[in-house]
Amino acid sequence: MAEFGGKGNVQAIATALESALEELNISAQGLNPWYFPSIGEYTSLLEQQGFDVIHAMLFARQTPLAEGEAGMANWIQMFANAFLVGLTDEQQI
Repeated sequence: MAEFGGKGNVQAIATALESALEELNISAQGLNPWYFPSIGEYTSLLEQQGFDVIHAMLFARQTPLAEGEAGMANWIQMFANAFLVGLTDEQQI
């Protein structure tokens, strides 16, 4: 048994970060650290490594963040800091 982030996971966040960087005239190309393939892609990759995939499913699972907007800022600092490299503290706000 394994759990992976599925296709579209954090897409809205990545898109928002990319748009914010574009507004600062900074290219976001190559900054996105995530890879969330479809179930078919995952299945194929796992099988190529010798796994037997018996069942796979994609389901939406919202993850509530504590502290409102500060929660999102904390999440970005923890998991999306590749987008923040080279930005000043003021630009990160």
